[in-house]
Amino acid sequence: MVDLLYRIATWLLPLMLSLVLSDLVPALVANLLGDGTAKERGRLSLNPLVHVDPLGTVLIPLALIAAGAPVIGWTRPFPLDINRLKNPRLDSVLVGFARPVTNLLLAALGATLLGWLPSGMAQGGSGPFGVFISHNLLNLVSINVFLMIFSLVPIPPFPGAQIVQGLLPPSMAARFEDIQRYGLLIVVLLFFVLPLLSPQLNIFQQVISPLVFGVVRAFLASAGVTVGA
Repeated sequence: MVDLLYRIATWLLPLMLSLVLSDLVPALVANLLGDGTAKERGRLSLNPLVHVDPLGTVLIPLALIAAGAPVIGWTRPFPLDINRLKNPRLDSVLVGFARPVTNLLLAALGATLLGWLPSGMAQGGSGPFGVFISHNLLNLVSINVFLMIFSLVPIPPFPGAQIVQGLLPPSMAARFEDIQRYGLLIVVLLFFVLPLLSPQLNIFQQVISPLVFGVVRAFLASAGVTVGA
C-alpha cells in the first residue's frame, strides 16, 4: 500500500500539472487571438477542478498507476470556436501548436531541474525527499514527451488534426474535415483493434513507446542527467 501511494504521488502530481498547463496555454493563446470561449467557460484558470475530467484525469491514471502501466490522461474537451479567431486558418494552427509546445517546454524544464539536482540525489544521496523530487521530475519529462507526441497525431481529437487542417489548401482542408467526423473510430481501430489482430500492428508498442523512450533519453542526456529514463 505504501508503495502504491508513493507511485500515485510521483505520477499524479506531474500529470495534473502537465494536463492543466496543456489546457491553460492554448486557452490563453486562443483568447489573445480573438476566441474568448475558454475564458467565458472559466478555463483560463490554474484551478485543476475546472479542467478535470473524472475519467481521463483521475480514474484511468489511477488504474494505470496501480497496474504499473504507462500513465496517460486527458482533461475536459478544450472549447474552441475557430470562427471567432481573427484569422481562423492561421490562428487555429497557432492554437493547435500551443499544446505540444507547452509539453515540450515542461519536458525541457523537468530535465533541466533534474540536471541541477546534486549528484547522487536521485539514488538516495539526499534521503527519501531527494528521491521523491527526482522521481517527480523524471515523470514530468516522460509525461510531457508522451503528451507532446500524441498531441501531434493528425487525428481528432488530437490537436495535430487541427494543425493539419489549418495548413492544408482550402479544398483539401474541407475534405480533411469530412474525415475528422470518423476520428474517434480511427483512434479505436489504430490503438485498440489492430493490436488484437497482431502484436506487429500494435502502434503503441511498435512506434509510440520507442519514440517516447528515445526522446526522453535525449532530453535527459542534453541536461547531463545520468539516471535511467
